[in-house]
Amino acid sequence: GMAQDNVSVATFNVLAPCYKYVAGEGTGAPRTEAEDRAAYLRRHGEVARLLRRLGADVVCLQEAWPGPGMFEVYREELSEHSIHYLPRSSGREDGVAVLVHRSVTVEEVIPLVFNDIGDRVALFLKLRLKNGNRVLLGNTHLTFPHNKFDKDVLRVEQIDRVLRFTVDHVGR
Repeated sequence: GMAQDNVSVATFNVLAPCYKYVAGEGTGAPRTEAEDRAAYLRRHGEVARLLRRLGADVVCLQEAWPGPGMFEVYREELSEHSIHYLPRSSGREDGVAVLVHRSVTVEEVIPLVFNDIGDRVALFLKLRLKNGNRVLLGNTHLTFPHNKFDKDVLRVEQIDRVLRFTVDHVGR
């Protein structure tokens, strides 16, 4: 819950079902959890219950996935929160989401699409707290550093984009 002058934020990479590989039957191709609705709803139900117990005013999710029943699981467990979602570019299946408790006012939602090799995005929200203070909150998911290029070039460019956007919007 929120004290007079504080806001609590939790962040969680929830591993999109389309990227979670599960053991396939026999010698078939690897299957993803996305093919098993009961399995992904069970796992994400556990994540949503954990987040509810944490009691954060704002929850940032990476690898949020808008598959059948997914957002309903989070709406059910975090019923006092609104859900704001931004899909990744180039038709990637996942994105980022920010869930905001009703005690915090969402004044503006600003999507940032990087248009980079990693098809990355960031979701910014201008929030007003109960005490009247305004906060700019951003949620992104950087490229996993598979190699030196990802680590030394791509991730640095992504961080630079987020920082420049933040500087440009503070005080507006």
